[in-house]
Amino acid sequence: ELMESLYENVPEFKELGDVLRYTYGYGFQQSTVAEYEYYIDSGILTFVNHGCNGTSNIGEEDTMSFSEDIDLVDLLKLNSPPSSQMRRSTLDLVIDRHLPSFAAGYDESSRDIKAGEELLQNYMYFMSYSEDWKLQVLDQKAQCRGEVLGQVRQDEIEALDKEEEDSRDDDEDDKD
Repeated sequence: ELMESLYENVPEFKELGDVLRYTYGYGFQQSTVAEYEYYIDSGILTFVNHGCNGTSNIGEEDTMSFSEDIDLVDLLKLNSPPSSQMRRSTLDLVIDRHLPSFAAGYDESSRDIKAGEELLQNYMYFMSYSEDWKLQVLDQKAQCRGEVLGQVRQDEIEALDKEEEDSRDDDEDDKD
């Protein structure tokens, strides 16, 4: 919340926009240490995508039976995210040194995964804040239906557009 506030209210902190976009695109919400936090896995799991309509093939054992498919369960009827119902905040000096492992979870495959097959996980378990829950569920469902783009794809398109604009500007400068 502090970084968001600085980004929005202090002109000198506009560079935080890149950090926040990366965090929202590749990180996930949790409440392991603080009430409001994001975690970004430093390993290959950073690049696992969401498996729409129950197509996830990896996850934690106790989350893999949960599907965000509207025909199976109406997530908007849940008062809080499934992850917030399953995990509790931890502040313990003995456990703290293991928090990165705990935060990354204990993912396993739900079935045999073929070589070259994309790894997919249920992003509904990466949402921890009840205040954001309904908005996030609606956004995730819209992404699955192809109606909106996710944060990472939006950033990729924005970067490509900027490259094209810079290239046109360079071409115009060369003509002068």
